[in-house]
Amino acid sequence: MDGINWLNTLDSWNGSNFSPLDEPRMILNDLGNPQDAYDTIHVAGTNGKGSVVSYLTDIYITLSTYKNVAKMTSPHIFELTERAQINNSNIATLDLNKSLIKVQESSNKLNIKPTYFVAITCAIFLAFKELNVDIAIIETGLGGRFDVTNLIKKPLATIITSIGYDHENILGDTLGSIAWNKAGIIKNQIPIIIGPLFKESNQKESFEVIQKEALEKNSPLILATESDLPSNLDTTHFADFQIKNAALAASTAKYLGVNNENILQGLQNSKWQGRFEKLENNKNTFILDVAHNEEGIKALFREIKSFKTNVKQINLVIGVLERKLSGHFLLALKQELKGFNNKLNLYLYSGELKAEEGGSFYGNFADIRNLNEQDKWFSEQKIYSIKNLEEIIIQDFSTYVLFGSTYFYPLSKSWVIKNSDDFHLPQPETALSKKD
Repeated sequence: MDGINWLNTLDSWNGSNFSPLDEPRMILNDLGNPQDAYDTIHVAGTNGKGSVVSYLTDIYITLSTYKNVAKMTSPHIFELTERAQINNSNIATLDLNKSLIKVQESSNKLNIKPTYFVAITCAIFLAFKELNVDIAIIETGLGGRFDVTNLIKKPLATIITSIGYDHENILGDTLGSIAWNKAGIIKNQIPIIIGPLFKESNQKESFEVIQKEALEKNSPLILATESDLPSNLDTTHFADFQIKNAALAASTAKYLGVNNENILQGLQNSKWQGRFEKLENNKNTFILDVAHNEEGIKALFREIKSFKTNVKQINLVIGVLERKLSGHFLLALKQELKGFNNKLNLYLYSGELKAEEGGSFYGNFADIRNLNEQDKWFSEQKIYSIKNLEEIIIQDFSTYVLFGSTYFYPLSKSWVIKNSDDFHLPQPETALSKKD
């Protein structure tokens, strides 16, 4: 397809510095500013963006006043059209291709060569307009202040889920600088709702940065709490971080006038893959998670530790992109692994498969061994380097936790499904080759 083929010729942003928004703004102006043709809610944050987007989408789907409820997320896991959904269904490839062709035509006319993410974002904005979307929940790509999604002029609300260490080479190496980048989505006199995590002591610097931005823009600042959840919501099967993300979505919807019954119905119906996603058969438990930074690691291990005493063996399989790995990730991993001893095996995935335009999977096995040598988290022979998930011999009555980059998730899920016939789940479709 011409539009998608053109998209796959574009460069991914290399992360060396922020590109100005002037050129994306010119493209959207030429397209008639489709991003402002429908209501929007704009979501930024280090972790939890996808979950909050999903929860809000499901809440708004329950409202009769909104016929077509869209969401935009990134990156895609299996199919390009996952990035653009209406009422939880991917838009048609043909529709996305048509919009990409128009973005290409505008870019050529303006003598602009956009990045992959700019092009796909502009195309999704346009597709939503042409498909008569009523409201779209929009997830930022990276940061917020200089993100192409920040060209939305007047969202109903902006949301910041959390601030943690991630992409420090781009967003800065302090929580304050990271918060400043994400606080850039705050708009004049538009409410900004922030997650329950901001009440924790380690978020003081981040909170003050966001508060300053809100005051400068005369924007109401609302701190979500778990008390915002409907009292009759069954959270038995919610992980701790999912409760916080659900509370943030509920607080936002409530502030915007959605009643408690619709919030309850939406949260009960919501499902989000890749966040402590549990698949079980009569022998084993497999958990899939896209934790790839310090905050994500801590949230994941809080859940692991809650059931570790009930299983024979825990096997951790890590697959993270080298360009996204930081010292904070490794130190958080080191801290969380203390105390597991011989009950845990650690596998570092360093396969030859590379995420297209995204860099290689991290394979510096020595770093893991060196960290272990300092404190002896557990027996040295329990650490393995693997180039293929098939190297793992599945032991009965054990738990396997596969986590890391979003790019690792489809590999993990395909492997789990292949080795666990009892799940009776369909094999995922092959992803398109290019991701930002």
